[in-house]
Amino acid sequence: MENYFDVHSATWDANRDRVERANAIAGLIRQHVPLGAQMRLLEFGCGTGLLGFNFLSEVGHISFADTSAGMLEEVHKKIAASGASNAGTLDLSQNPLTGPYNVICSLMTLHHIEDHRAQLEALSHALAADGYLCLCDLDSEDGSFHSREVVPHNGFARSEIESIFRDIQLDVTLSTTGYIVRKEVAGVPREFPVFLIIGKKRHKPFPALG
Repeated sequence: MENYFDVHSATWDANRDRVERANAIAGLIRQHVPLGAQMRLLEFGCGTGLLGFNFLSEVGHISFADTSAGMLEEVHKKIAASGASNAGTLDLSQNPLTGPYNVICSLMTLHHIEDHRAQLEALSHALAADGYLCLCDLDSEDGSFHSREVVPHNGFARSEIESIFRDIQLDVTLSTTGYIVRKEVAGVPREFPVFLIIGKKRHKPFPALG
């Protein structure tokens, strides 16, 4: 069976809504995360890098991580076209997620992952001390958003994600609606809110003196 994302990778960026959504989320991240030239950023589930390429000139290095060979090939083309020397790709189907990263961002990826809690734990482990996890995904919906694709989760309750963040040593610094996707479902206009939740990794407490 062909991989959905490999098949659609070459035309992925032609969807104007995807581009607008990524730009809107990038703008919010800029407002709430202090980016800098010494920072390492990872875009997890990058697709064609629509979110991460917004930060190419604002951080020291960007890693674009995905499991789709087609999507990563599109990222390679973009990196070559930009002439950027501070960007690379990570094929998560072949290599583990390591780190540390100062910022990890992810856009509309988590609902494709069965064990979302374990994945969030892995992302937290890959963060540097005081690093930021910027997670953007669908609010809980009735399954109408994906009309042709079966996914493990029809979005998430924000309260659940916030609770998981706290459990995995991330203090929630922002929880907001980052974008609203408007599309027709069976001929009826629908709105699907997309949240942005940002968590900052806590310092581990020093052991008590005894």
